Amino acid sequence: MENRIKNYAEARSVIADLEEQDVERAQARSKVEGQIAGNLPYDPQQLKALGQGYRSNINFLELDGNTKSRLSSFVRLLFDTPTIATVVMVQDDVPVNKRVYYCDIIADEFTKMIKRKWKGFYIQFAKAMRNMVVHGVGVLYWPTRRSFKFKSSMPGGIHFSHMTSEDADMYDIVEIVDDMPIDRLFDLIKSVSQSAASEKLGWNVKIIHSILAGCAKKDALDGFGGPPQTDEEFAMLQMKRSSFQSIDSAPRSIKISHLYSREETGKVTHAMVVDDESIFDNKDAGEERYLYYNEEEYDTFEEFVVPLLCDIGNDGIHAIRGYGHKIYAHCVVSNRMLNSTNDSAILGSTLLIKSPTSGERSMNDVIRIGPITVLPSDCDVVTGGISASNEGLIRARALLAANLANNFGNERPTNEGTLPNNSYKTARQTDAEMIKSKSITNVETLIFYLFADQVLENLFSRVFDKALTSDDAAAFEKFKKRCLSRGVPTELFTSDILYAQATRVIGFGSQEMQLGITRDMITIAPYLKEDGKQQTVRDYALARVGADNLDRYCPEMNTDLITRFSHQIALLENNDMLLGRPAIVSADDDHPFHLDEHMKNALETIGAFAKQESPFSPQEMLAFVGQVTSHIMQHISFLQGAIYEQLVKETVTNLQQIQNFYQKLQGMAKQQQAQEQQQQQQQQEILSQAAEMLKGSDQGLKLEKIRGDLQIKAQKEQENMRLRETKQAHTQMLAEALTTARIQSMDRETAAKVRSNGG
Repeated sequence: MENRIKNYAEARSVIADLEEQDVERAQARSKVEGQIAGNLPYDPQQLKALGQGYRSNINFLELDGNTKSRLSSFVRLLFDTPTIATVVMVQDDVPVNKRVYYCDIIADEFTKMIKRKWKGFYIQFAKAMRNMVVHGVGVLYWPTRRSFKFKSSMPGGIHFSHMTSEDADMYDIVEIVDDMPIDRLFDLIKSVSQSAASEKLGWNVKIIHSILAGCAKKDALDGFGGPPQTDEEFAMLQMKRSSFQSIDSAPRSIKISHLYSREETGKVTHAMVVDDESIFDNKDAGEERYLYYNEEEYDTFEEFVVPLLCDIGNDGIHAIRGYGHKIYAHCVVSNRMLNSTNDSAILGSTLLIKSPTSGERSMNDVIRIGPITVLPSDCDVVTGGISASNEGLIRARALLAANLANNFGNERPTNEGTLPNNSYKTARQTDAEMIKSKSITNVETLIFYLFADQVLENLFSRVFDKALTSDDAAAFEKFKKRCLSRGVPTELFTSDILYAQATRVIGFGSQEMQLGITRDMITIAPYLKEDGKQQTVRDYALARVGADNLDRYCPEMNTDLITRFSHQIALLENNDMLLGRPAIVSADDDHPFHLDEHMKNALETIGAFAKQESPFSPQEMLAFVGQVTSHIMQHISFLQGAIYEQLVKETVTNLQQIQNFYQKLQGMAKQQQAQEQQQQQQQQEILSQAAEMLKGSDQGLKLEKIRGDLQIKAQKEQENMRLRETKQAHTQMLAEALTTARIQSMDRETAAKVRSNGG
């Protein structure tokens, strides 16, 4: 099967075509960026040439202000939360409160890891969101598989083939413009072993040396030599690194293009092409000049590139959706109207004077001057002056502003109207405007989260990758260690069980909406359960003090320590089993908590009995041990999956100890039973002798009846004891069988894991 891009020459041709298709879009982006940067409405030199240099020529930065206002709402969607991601566990057999508890810990520690070890997360994401707002597309991509750190593409720094859909499954060819530091090239060939490893990964070691040699020539360095072969030559090459100083002509980085193409198999081939071939030392370059080439490196495009889109368009990825492009024309017209309004205001405030000898002396009939302090004695002020009308301009601009607000959700609550002399707004009107003050619509919010989820899911899954660089792997190990110290089971640390998504913020990116919603929630907080009350208070404080200050006022509680209804049931079940009564196991019990409570109670009760500090008889303890053993085994049957493997092993070990005690307890119960039978026989003999002595009397008849009742009771007690022993024996046999089966099952699972991992 042939590759989609067959060779290096075709790759360069594809890159040239993609860049040519982007020329018109690049011009449009340039105009928008210029308007944001403050380009003037008119050419100053042209105004001077026309004799209109006095005219107002100011960029009032409406486009910059509008885009920043809109961007602030998107930034709030992502960054105004206690954690940057919400972690979700795909493990239904774990009780829901345990799932939430573990996921909250992982999300908290994941956020700490990102904040401590990767400051660029916020910068890169914010840059992508800025490009998304202004130009409609902001792209985040991962240059390598060996790092979880993504980068933001600059505007025009990523090129999709023509008519590419927003759906990543439909991507065909994508080019991402990037730069490669010279130091990175040195690192790839710093030793013989590193050079061999780099070549195995897909790097062209020969091209790397050719680039370094070509860069060295630009700085007139002699003796760079040929490609290194021995350890000494590699060491000498590393010594050249210090010769590449930023003040010299040698470049500190080179421009490259990541070229990705989907093959017929559906997988994606990744190639790196150096932009400027003149940098090569041609004697070492060869024909296939890929800096890097890895055929079918990725399964899908979604693994390494995610475009942030603020809207969906009919023309796919290249549809005009950028806010800057949509209001560019409005801002150009508005700027000119503001300048015209300013010119009219200046003209209307001008003082005009006229000479009484007009036409008889060499001065203009009308003189316009600025601030007047003294007038010539032979000049008069013109009555009425110039009365320029600004009302039409002001009303027209107010109409344009209202149209912009209606179309793009840019309204802001104000205390007075947009025109002079308008009345102040009522509280109800202000509240209504607060509701409308969100800068982005619900649809835009949902679309943004769709792509933000994908970014965070990729980021989170890459953290667990075993092929990470040493720095990234060290950050992950510290993150994992902190989670384990807080009680998260080690079995959870696999991307098959956990995934992440963007944390949802209240208020659709609007501060006013967030304040209003949390204020309303506080009013219903008394009707919520305890968890809901605590979360409502945290959300209320978050809306007012921000995520960074939240723990100062509302520190996170350990919800696993809160007593729940299921926990109270566990204590009641302990009381039932102490009385020898069976306790029912429900599917919705908090099984790990119940196991802990039942086992702790059982061991304490057995310990007290062994120390002769218990009021229970051996028969009563026998009934209790039978009940608690059966009950615990029922709980164990609900615990499935690797996450509970250690808990089950510990419980089974304790059960085996309880079974050993049970066997001793049986002997004690039989001994007590024998003593009771002996006492009953002695009572029977005493009663028989007394009955014989009182034979025929009323007292004798009564004694005979008592003796008969006691005999019947003793026989009944013996039968009940025999039945209890049989039942307890069957229960213990079942518990031992279940325990043995569970241990064998776990041993088989462990052996299978070892085999699958190649151990």
